[in-house]
Amino acid sequence: MPTEFRVGYQKAGLLGAAKKDAVFERRLKPLGIETVTWSEFELGPAIMDAIGAGAIDFGWAGDVPAIDAQSAGAKFVYAACMPASAHGMLVREGSAIRSLADIRGKKVAFARATSGQSVLLKLLAKAGLTYGDIVPVFMSPKAASAALSRGDIDVWVVHDPFFALAERVQRAHAIASTKDIVNGNSVYVATPEFARKYPKTLAAVLDEVTNVTTWAAQNRDKFAEATSAAIGMDVDAVRVAIDRSDLTVGPVTRAVVAQLQETADVFLKLGFISKPIVVRDAVWPIAS
Repeated sequence: MPTEFRVGYQKAGLLGAAKKDAVFERRLKPLGIETVTWSEFELGPAIMDAIGAGAIDFGWAGDVPAIDAQSAGAKFVYAACMPASAHGMLVREGSAIRSLADIRGKKVAFARATSGQSVLLKLLAKAGLTYGDIVPVFMSPKAASAALSRGDIDVWVVHDPFFALAERVQRAHAIASTKDIVNGNSVYVATPEFARKYPKTLAAVLDEVTNVTTWAAQNRDKFAEATSAAIGMDVDAVRVAIDRSDLTVGPVTRAVVAQLQETADVFLKLGFISKPIVVRDAVWPIAS
């Protein structure tokens, strides 16, 4: 049995709450885990890089970072999933852009290889537009927030809690959001070696993830306060983000596999990923 369990997390996610309350440490100690090592990452792509490099055993990311990593040859398994965070398509206060139809030819910022890229494609399709109808600008949330305020970009597609913060603090206006489309999923991932060698340990980890998620869903104010303190963000913005989150977690079902595969196929067609993938080949355990 391993004596160390390595977790990649983002402060704003449920794994951040798991870290704060030391739930993995308590649950895994009887299973022989002496140390839980936590590594913080800003976004999902970096977590997937760490999983692919074998630097962590377990982590959480959006569907697109996972798809991008699988296409690039990273070895991991999809262990569980939950509905993705809300995303907004934002314009600055006073912008002449009022609807999706107005973004043709505009500079649209988003973080590359994140769920925002998939949300953007779905919103474009809803408006009868294509990726070629906009000027894409790859930016981190922090950089895009500043660029939107300066007017260097016209539109910003971003996930919560940055979405909620921009609405509250910058007075940004959402011309569209994931309420207008079928949103995707985020995924919990693990290295194949850990899943293969220590299935009982991974099952225990996922059980604790479920417990933390249930607690967060039933105690949204407390979860918002803890998240706000952890990331240094306005608590009211965080509360808005959490209140509109679907805080449920479950197995990677055939329906989820189909959603992931559809996204992967679209990304391959558009050249966003270089090689085709078969999502079901990386699901743990076998999709039900």
